[in-house]
Amino acid sequence: MQAFLAIVADTWRQSKQQWVFLILLVMLGAVTLTFAALTKVHDYGDGAESRHSQTLLWSWQDAPEEFSREDHWEGVYSMVIAKQQGREEILRKKRQEQQELKEEMIALSDEYSAAKKRNAPEADIDAINERAKALKEREDALFKETDRVNSEMLKEARAEVKRRSADISDLQKALEITLAQVTTFLTILTMLGFVAAASGYFPGLIAQGSVDSVLARPVNRLQVFFGKYVGGLALISAALFACWLALFITFGIKTGLWHWHFFSALPMTLLAAALLYAIVAWVGLMTRSTALSLVTGYFFYLVVDTAVHVMVTQAPNDPLFADWKWLVTMAEWVRYLFPNFRLMRESAEASVVNVPVFEAQPLIVAFAWLVILLVTAFRRFQRTDF
Repeated sequence: MQAFLAIVADTWRQSKQQWVFLILLVMLGAVTLTFAALTKVHDYGDGAESRHSQTLLWSWQDAPEEFSREDHWEGVYSMVIAKQQGREEILRKKRQEQQELKEEMIALSDEYSAAKKRNAPEADIDAINERAKALKEREDALFKETDRVNSEMLKEARAEVKRRSADISDLQKALEITLAQVTTFLTILTMLGFVAAASGYFPGLIAQGSVDSVLARPVNRLQVFFGKYVGGLALISAALFACWLALFITFGIKTGLWHWHFFSALPMTLLAAALLYAIVAWVGLMTRSTALSLVTGYFFYLVVDTAVHVMVTQAPNDPLFADWKWLVTMAEWVRYLFPNFRLMRESAEASVVNVPVFEAQPLIVAFAWLVILLVTAFRRFQRTDF
C-alpha cells in the first residue's frame, strides 16, 4: 500500500510541474470566484410574500431580466417532468406516423405519374387525386394532433412543477439554477483541461528511463499502473471538491440556504473525468505518444460525443432526420455502444436542481467502457518491454 501511495504522490509531483495543469487550476478558480463574488441577493422590495421577495442577480444588475433565474428553473424542471411523463416517446411515435404518411404520399405521387404516362382513364386519375386528398387531410390532422399533445403535456408538466414547488422560494430556485450553471462551466472546463494535463501521464511513465526508476522500487506493475491512474484522478477530484466547497460555503453565507444537493453533481462529473482519462491513458499506452493522446481525447470529447448526443437525442425524434432511416436505426445501436458525456453532464446539472431523474443506461455504458479501457490498457502495460 505504501508503494502504491508513493506512485500516487509521484503523479501529483508530476502534475505540479505541468503548466497546463496549473493553468487549469487557475481557470477553475477564476470560474468559482466569478460566480461566488459577482452574484448578489436581490430584494424585490414590492411587499410580496417572503417566498417571492428575493432572487439572485449579477452584481452589476439592478433588476431581474424578463426571463429570470427562477423562470429558468421552472423551465428546466418542466422539461424533465414532461420526459418522465413519456413525452419524448409519444412524440416519437407521432412523428413515425407522419413519416409513414409521407412515404404513402410519395408512393401515390409515383402512381399518379405512371398513370399520366400511360394515359390512364380520367376515372383512375380522379381516384388517385381523391386518395391524395384523403392522405393530405390525415397528415394535417396528425400535425395538429401532435402539436396539441405536445402543448398539453408541457402544460401538465408546468402545472406539476407549480404543485411540487409550492413551498420553494424564488431565492431557492435562483440558487439551484445558478449552481447548475456553474456545474456546467466547471465540468466542461475540467474535461478540456484534464485531457491536456493527463495526456502526458502514461507516455511520460513509459518513456525510456522513467519507468525503470519506478519499477526499480519494490512495487509491481499493477500498483504502478493504477497508482498513476488514481493519482491523476485524485488530483482533479481534489481540485473540483475545493471549487464545490468554496461555492457551497459562499452561497450558503450569502443566501442563508445550504443546498447540499449541489454535491450530488460531483459523482457524475468525476465519472466523466475518469472515463475520459481512461481513454487518454489507453491511447497513450498503445501509441506512447502524448500528442496523439491529446488529439484523441479532444476528438472524442468534442466531435464523437457531439455526434453521439445528436444521434441519440435528436435523430429518433426530429423530423429533419425522418428521411434518413439508417441514421435512426444506427442511433438505437449507438445508444448502447458509446458513452454520452453530454448526457452525464445534464444528469449532473439536473441533480443540482433536485430534479428526480435517473437513467441507468448511460451509466452502464460508461462503466463498461471504463472497465474495458482500464483492463486492456493494463494488459498492454503488463506486456510492454521497457
